[in-house]
Amino acid sequence: MAIEVGGEANPTPSEVVIAATGSRPGIPTYSIAPGTNVVDVAGPVAASGVVALWDPIGGPIAVALAEALGARAVLITPDQIAGNELSRTGDLAPANVRLQQKGVRIERRTILRAARPGEVELEDRFSGARRVLAVDQLVDCGFRLPDESVSTADIRIGDCVAPRTIHEAILEGRRAALAIDGVR
Repeated sequence: MAIEVGGEANPTPSEVVIAATGSRPGIPTYSIAPGTNVVDVAGPVAASGVVALWDPIGGPIAVALAEALGARAVLITPDQIAGNELSRTGDLAPANVRLQQKGVRIERRTILRAARPGEVELEDRFSGARRVLAVDQLVDCGFRLPDESVSTADIRIGDCVAPRTIHEAILEGRRAALAIDGVR
């Protein structure tokens, strides 16, 4: 299947602009006080201290990062179990065993309400009870949005279309290359 770009099927590479800009951080659902050490999941993680990981998705990213950080990590999830979406791959139970073995603290059934210098404010999802947890950094492992900064692109691939997995980015990149080269 040929992709039409600018009205011409299978243009040469000199005629095509491909956007593969990735994604950008989503809009936080919690308040952030000035001077708070909050980074997006793509940002640098503190080399020392307690790192809170906010995981509203329940996917593999926060779980993998928590596993790498070990006892320095506090994984905050609104779900009953950490990495809830890992059930689709069969890694839910093994991932939770690994987190326990690494000494990761897991805050289940918890919503992140505020991030302030040196602490995060958490709310129990069911009771509404609030508590404060001392942390050195917060890593937001939440939803991301498409990066549409290259508005003149003829073809858009990967997370700039919609944040997904590396599989989709590679597949779309291959399809774009084949379309440009005129290969079917």
